[in-house]
Amino acid sequence: MTISTLVSRLRSAIRVRGPHGRLCDSGFTLVELLVVIAIIATLIGLLLPAVQTAREAARRSACSNNLKQMALGMALHEEAKKCYPAGRTGSDMACPKQPAMGEGTSGFVHILPYIEQAPLYDQYSRAAAVTTTKGDIPSVFAATVFAQTPSTFGCPSSPKPLVNSGTSLGCYAMSQGHKGPTYGIACTTKDLNTGMALYSVQVKRKQIIDGTSKTLLLGEVEDCTMPNNRWWFGLRHQDSMRSTDNPVNTSPGAGVIAQGVNGAFGSQHPGGAMFALVDGSVRFVEESIDLSLYRLLGQRASAQVKAVP
Repeated sequence: MTISTLVSRLRSAIRVRGPHGRLCDSGFTLVELLVVIAIIATLIGLLLPAVQTAREAARRSACSNNLKQMALGMALHEEAKKCYPAGRTGSDMACPKQPAMGEGTSGFVHILPYIEQAPLYDQYSRAAAVTTTKGDIPSVFAATVFAQTPSTFGCPSSPKPLVNSGTSLGCYAMSQGHKGPTYGIACTTKDLNTGMALYSVQVKRKQIIDGTSKTLLLGEVEDCTMPNNRWWFGLRHQDSMRSTDNPVNTSPGAGVIAQGVNGAFGSQHPGGAMFALVDGSVRFVEESIDLSLYRLLGQRASAQVKAVP
């Protein structure tokens, strides 16, 4: 029943008889108007939650598709290079076995050719080839090559802009493993971590002892601006690299912290966050997941039984 039909019936119901017994239309009365307003308000109240639910379902679907595309890009990189991309291409002189300052390019940059972003990757490659100071890569390209964020790296549920103060950001991060801020900021959390995204080290498929269907590869970041989650840069506990040390949806500044960051995965989706596993499947992990299981999922070679949610 439409609103106009409902109003017509209401008006018919309150028609009165004139002095000669004839029916006459009394017009809109205050009571009639209030009834219509109340009905409209009720309908809107019933409709809004349904609309919001539908919108969130659509956003979650788009987010899932982004993660699946990135996971596929990682798999294609492994197929072509026989290894997954390092979380960060080079070192930062913190670890004894990697004394030279290496480039801070993230693994997301190296999957660009496999997610239909080959022209952008070519720009990076040409610029990087003539840059003498490797430690400056890719920061020197932040305002040019990496000025914008490819749509694949942005979650539609995120309320924050993907370009903040001239820096392009992303809504996703690679999994370092379960060693997060609790373990500090040194080698243990960088090239010696337990996940898929390490400093300088490229993980091979045979090293994923726990199985590709039981190891986290990528996940969401709750707030891409706190700290800046630069998709093109690799930095432990923040820029495009997170861990399963703190629970899902631990807010920025909360939980266990190292140098002001908690390295947590999270999202704007109610109740949890989306993750991609190494096999390319995408799961919604609830924030109530058992922390010990969540930390196991972050490891590629725990050799323990895991029940993937």
